[in-house]
Amino acid sequence: MTCRRNPKLTVKLDPSISKEEFYRTIKGKFLRAIKNNKLIRQSDKILVACSGGKDSMLVLYLMSQHYHAQTTALHVDQGICGVSSPSLKIVKKYCALWDIPLKIVSFKQEFGKTLDQMVKKTDHSPCYVCGVVRRYLINKTAREEGFTKLATGHNLDDEAQSILMNVVMGDLRRQARLGYSTGIVTHKGFVQRIKPLRDVYEKETMINEQLKEWNLFTCNCKYAIDSFRGRMRDLLDDYEAKHPQTKKNIINFYDSKIIPKLAQKQIKPVKNCANCGEPSSQEPCKTCQIINKLKK
Repeated sequence: MTCRRNPKLTVKLDPSISKEEFYRTIKGKFLRAIKNNKLIRQSDKILVACSGGKDSMLVLYLMSQHYHAQTTALHVDQGICGVSSPSLKIVKKYCALWDIPLKIVSFKQEFGKTLDQMVKKTDHSPCYVCGVVRRYLINKTAREEGFTKLATGHNLDDEAQSILMNVVMGDLRRQARLGYSTGIVTHKGFVQRIKPLRDVYEKETMINEQLKEWNLFTCNCKYAIDSFRGRMRDLLDDYEAKHPQTKKNIINFYDSKIIPKLAQKQIKPVKNCANCGEPSSQEPCKTCQIINKLKK
């Protein structure tokens, strides 16, 4: 089978491996990441950010199997025509199936505009606006609802892409957000994010979705067609095909060489936005900058 998002990427289960062995491999990577990096404590209340895609739904499924009593799902409705409604239906379906409580927040409810409406009034790229506002809502909801951990579906490919993107942009603060959990940049207003799928390849999450026949919504976001991340994804996929283990090597180098250096760096302190009160390294925060532009 081929990747629906990147036709160059072929994904198929090795015929020498049974479905059961494959599932055990995925579960093993998930549980080892949690245990080895102490991502979850027995006292934690965990909010899983669920877009309805293969990665976040895999995290939610595994959390439902191993940390059910501690887990709640969160879906952010961005208001993207043709995408948001089907995605929400998927999340509702599987939260009901796996008996997981679901919280829903939306751009429209919080800010009075959908993403489709926002992008018409700002010079920023749609992906920038979506990312900033979505992270704002996810963290705010997690903190206000008393959650102690925020689990996301970032996989190994996502992490390798982010490392290289931050190198290209020279963005030290974003580089400090990477790893199995946040922690180099801390603030009482931030709920710690954890990435239990950081050791799982994207092709493995694709195979898992196919084998389990989840029939998730697979339409690409109309705004991500020519995104920076999309171009970096294609570059890394092409290089990985010629030089296996490239993505894993990038992450290993980051973990062993970059993280220790970042921990010693003096990174600009995080304060509270004077406008909305949310933690930010800028004044006003990026979300308020976007919202202020929409009011003009």
